[in-house]
Order: sequence, then structure tokens, then C-alpha cells
Amino acid sequence: MDDVTFLIIGLSLICGALSVIAGLALIRLWERGRHPAAQAAASDVSKRKIPTVFLFKGTDLLDATEPARHWLGRSGMPGTEWQQVRNWIEAHFPQARGLAAGGDFTCTDLSTRISPDGDEIRLLIESPGENLTRVTLAPANPGSGDGNDIMSRYAMEDELAVLRQAFDNAPSLLWRQDPSGRITWANASYLSQVRKITGKEPGWPMLHLFDLPDNGAKSCRAKLVSGDETLWFDCRRHDVGQDTMFFAASADAAVRAERFLREFVQTLTRTFATLSTGFAIFDRQRNLQLFNPAIIDLTGIRADFLASRPTLADFLDQLRELRMVPEPKDYPGWRRRINNLESAAANGHHLEEWSLPCGRVFRVQGSPHPDGAIALLFEDITSEIVIRREYREKLALNKTVLDQLDDSLAVFGPDGKLVLSNRSYRDNWSNEASAAHDALRRSFLNPGIEPDECGGSIPGPAGQQIGWSISQVSGGCRMLRFHAA
Repeated sequence: MDDVTFLIIGLSLICGALSVIAGLALIRLWERGRHPAAQAAASDVSKRKIPTVFLFKGTDLLDATEPARHWLGRSGMPGTEWQQVRNWIEAHFPQARGLAAGGDFTCTDLSTRISPDGDEIRLLIESPGENLTRVTLAPANPGSGDGNDIMSRYAMEDELAVLRQAFDNAPSLLWRQDPSGRITWANASYLSQVRKITGKEPGWPMLHLFDLPDNGAKSCRAKLVSGDETLWFDCRRHDVGQDTMFFAASADAAVRAERFLREFVQTLTRTFATLSTGFAIFDRQRNLQLFNPAIIDLTGIRADFLASRPTLADFLDQLRELRMVPEPKDYPGWRRRINNLESAAANGHHLEEWSLPCGRVFRVQGSPHPDGAIALLFEDITSEIVIRREYREKLALNKTVLDQLDDSLAVFGPDGKLVLSNRSYRDNWSNEASAAHDALRRSFLNPGIEPDECGGSIPGPAGQQIGWSISQVSGGCRMLRFHAA
């Protein structure tokens, strides 16, 4: 063979080898493209082989594997990393309670089942020296279970069990609805209420107990009729993604209290409506909260003004505009008087009389109420004032008439004490009245003696002889009269 022939043969061999290599590479690429899930699973398997390991120096965390760090990031337990790990171990491995950090101690090797249907796991606590503590958690049987993030998995299971118990033991009714309104989950209280109403075990689709308004409101009150009983619930909703969680708490006590309060207010309103005394109650912010019709009749204030809940200052200003307050000499003096009225009513009972420009007289009383409120009571005492004035005028007239008499008159009460006398008696007996009074009282004014009308004569203050007489008057009193003999 010549050189050309050898060259051709060599090139052919090289091209064939390159074709085989390229074919194998294409096959591998094709296989890799066909089975990405298998490769990911292989990668996950390698990850699951990583154990949950913590390395502490004293109570300080030196190092941790990826599953261990993942658990620390979402454990939700209080304290340092060492406290979190120790608390978790002591909760699931009672034999390891009292675990101390660092130091020389005997290696601890324990296994347990954290849940009845779970895999058995192994706890290994070692002390490599130099105040180091290594904590390892792994499946007790290396060929079973998931070795990755054991603590997180059991923490989630514990949390799930706690949440299930909490929801099932909650007195409130809880349920979840999908966007179409279908109930997808309900707690034990909801299911129990369904059994009570239907008399049979609940099934799917689940019965809707409440007909809630679809207006987007976050809370509402709904009633549930169960036989002859009507139950009331305060319902709240909370959006969870596209679904909605509902919470229904019993509102029976609140409904009863509100009904009682309404009936009580109605009773008070009917009672207050018949009173002739007008009242206005202001809260601690001095806004009008309650009034009766008499306040309108007495003052002439419009009902719509009172219904707008005016302040105390606006209320009194309105009275001033209607000339239903004493006319002040100056406005600053009026404001001081109003401030004094408010402070006196807030600190204790305050009472004053208002003589109005129209001639009427109001008795205004202010008194404190609980929580800083004050009440103002208005009473028309015009007739009382008129009667009082007439009575005083009659007394003054009677006294004037008696003082005009020449005879000396004195009235003694049932106890013998002087209760009334005219000017003549006071003038004539100013010095010796005691002696004459005592002499006559011993003889005729003894409360135990009931004499008929009687009389006589005695020496007068100037030595002259004067006559006297004594007679019974109303109220057990006796009238003594001195006259010229």
C-alpha cells in the first residue's frame, strides 16, 4: 500500500470514532431530556440523606446541617438556638430532660415514636470534647422513612394536631367555603349543630346553617332556628386566598341584654314622658344624650334641635336666645355663670332659681351622673312662688293689723313658749314681761290644764290696774290678752 492508501484508511477510522462519540453524547442528552423528574428525584434522594445535626460549643451554635437550619428558621419556639433544640428534645424524649450544654457526659442514644403511626427516630447526643455538644436526629431504620428535616416534619405534625384539637374544641362554629359557596371544611361544633337540626349525621355537600348576606360585609348578626329555639350568632368572615373562612360566635347573651335594655329604655321613656319636670342628660363630653317632652314644653326648644345632640353650651345658648334664662347684665358674666353651673353640677348637686323675663320662675337643679355625665332638671315653680308670695303678704298684713291694736296680745305654743306677739305687748311688757308671763303661765298656761276662757286683773307695767284674759286657739296654742280695766 502506498502512503495515500494509509492516509485514507486513517481518516476513515478517525471519522468513525468521532461518529460513535457524537452518537453516544446525543443519546445521553436525549435520555437526560426525557427523564428530568427522575434526575430531580435522584437529587432529592441525595438531599434526604443529609441528617439533622446541630453542633454547639457551650450554648452557642457552631454549625448545623441544612435540615437543622431549616427547622431553626421556622420552629417558632422562643429562646436561643440551644434552648429551642433542648425544649424540642425534652418534649419528645422525656428520658433526655435536664440536658446540659457542653462538658463531658455519657453519650445519649435514644429512640422513640413521636406519633403512634410515625416512623421510629433515633436521637444521638455526643460530646466530642472541648465543650462541644453534637445532637443528631435520624431514622432509627436507615432504610425507612424520610431522613431529611425530621424535626420540622414532626413539628408540623404537632402543630397540625394542636390546630385540629383547637378548632374541634372551639365553642364557635367554623367553616370554609370555596368561591362557589360550597362548604369544604367545618369544625366539630358546626357538625354538632348540623346533627342537632337535621337529626342525622352530616354529609357532603354540607348543609348551610346560616343565610348570610352577600354584600361583602366582614361581620353581621344571624339567627338560627333549631326546633322551638332561636339562636343568635355574631358572624365574621376572613378571606383565605380564593376561599373564605367563617366564624360564628354565640350572641344569645348579647341579644337578651339588648332586648332588656330596649324594654328598659322604653319603660323609662314612657315614665319620663308623663313627668312635668323637664330633664336633659349630658355625657362626659357634654353632648345631650337623653331628654323628655317636658323640656320642650317648658323651654320651647325645638325637638329637632334636641335630637341633633347639641353640646351643653349650645343648649344653654339656645335657651338664652329664647329668653328662657335670667337676662344677664353682660355676656362674659353669663358665660361665667354657665361655667359655674356646669362645674357645680359635675361636682355635686346644684340648685338655683331662674326668674325669667316673661315672669315665670324655674327651679334648675344640676346633679352628677356616673361616668362624668350630668343631668339638668327644669321645674316651673311659678305657681309655688306666687302662693309663697301671697302667704307672706297675708302674714305681713296680719302682723300690721295686730300691731295697730291697743290691746297687748301674745300667743303661746303647746309647750308654753311665746310664738307670736303684737307691738303693744312688746312695748308694754319689754321689761316685766317675764314676770307677768311666768305668773300667768304657772296659773293658766300649764299644758296639763285645759281651762275655759277666763280672765282677771293685775297691776300693769306703769302700776295701773289692767285686765287680762286667756283663751284656747287652734293648734293647741293659747292667746293671752291685756286690756285697760
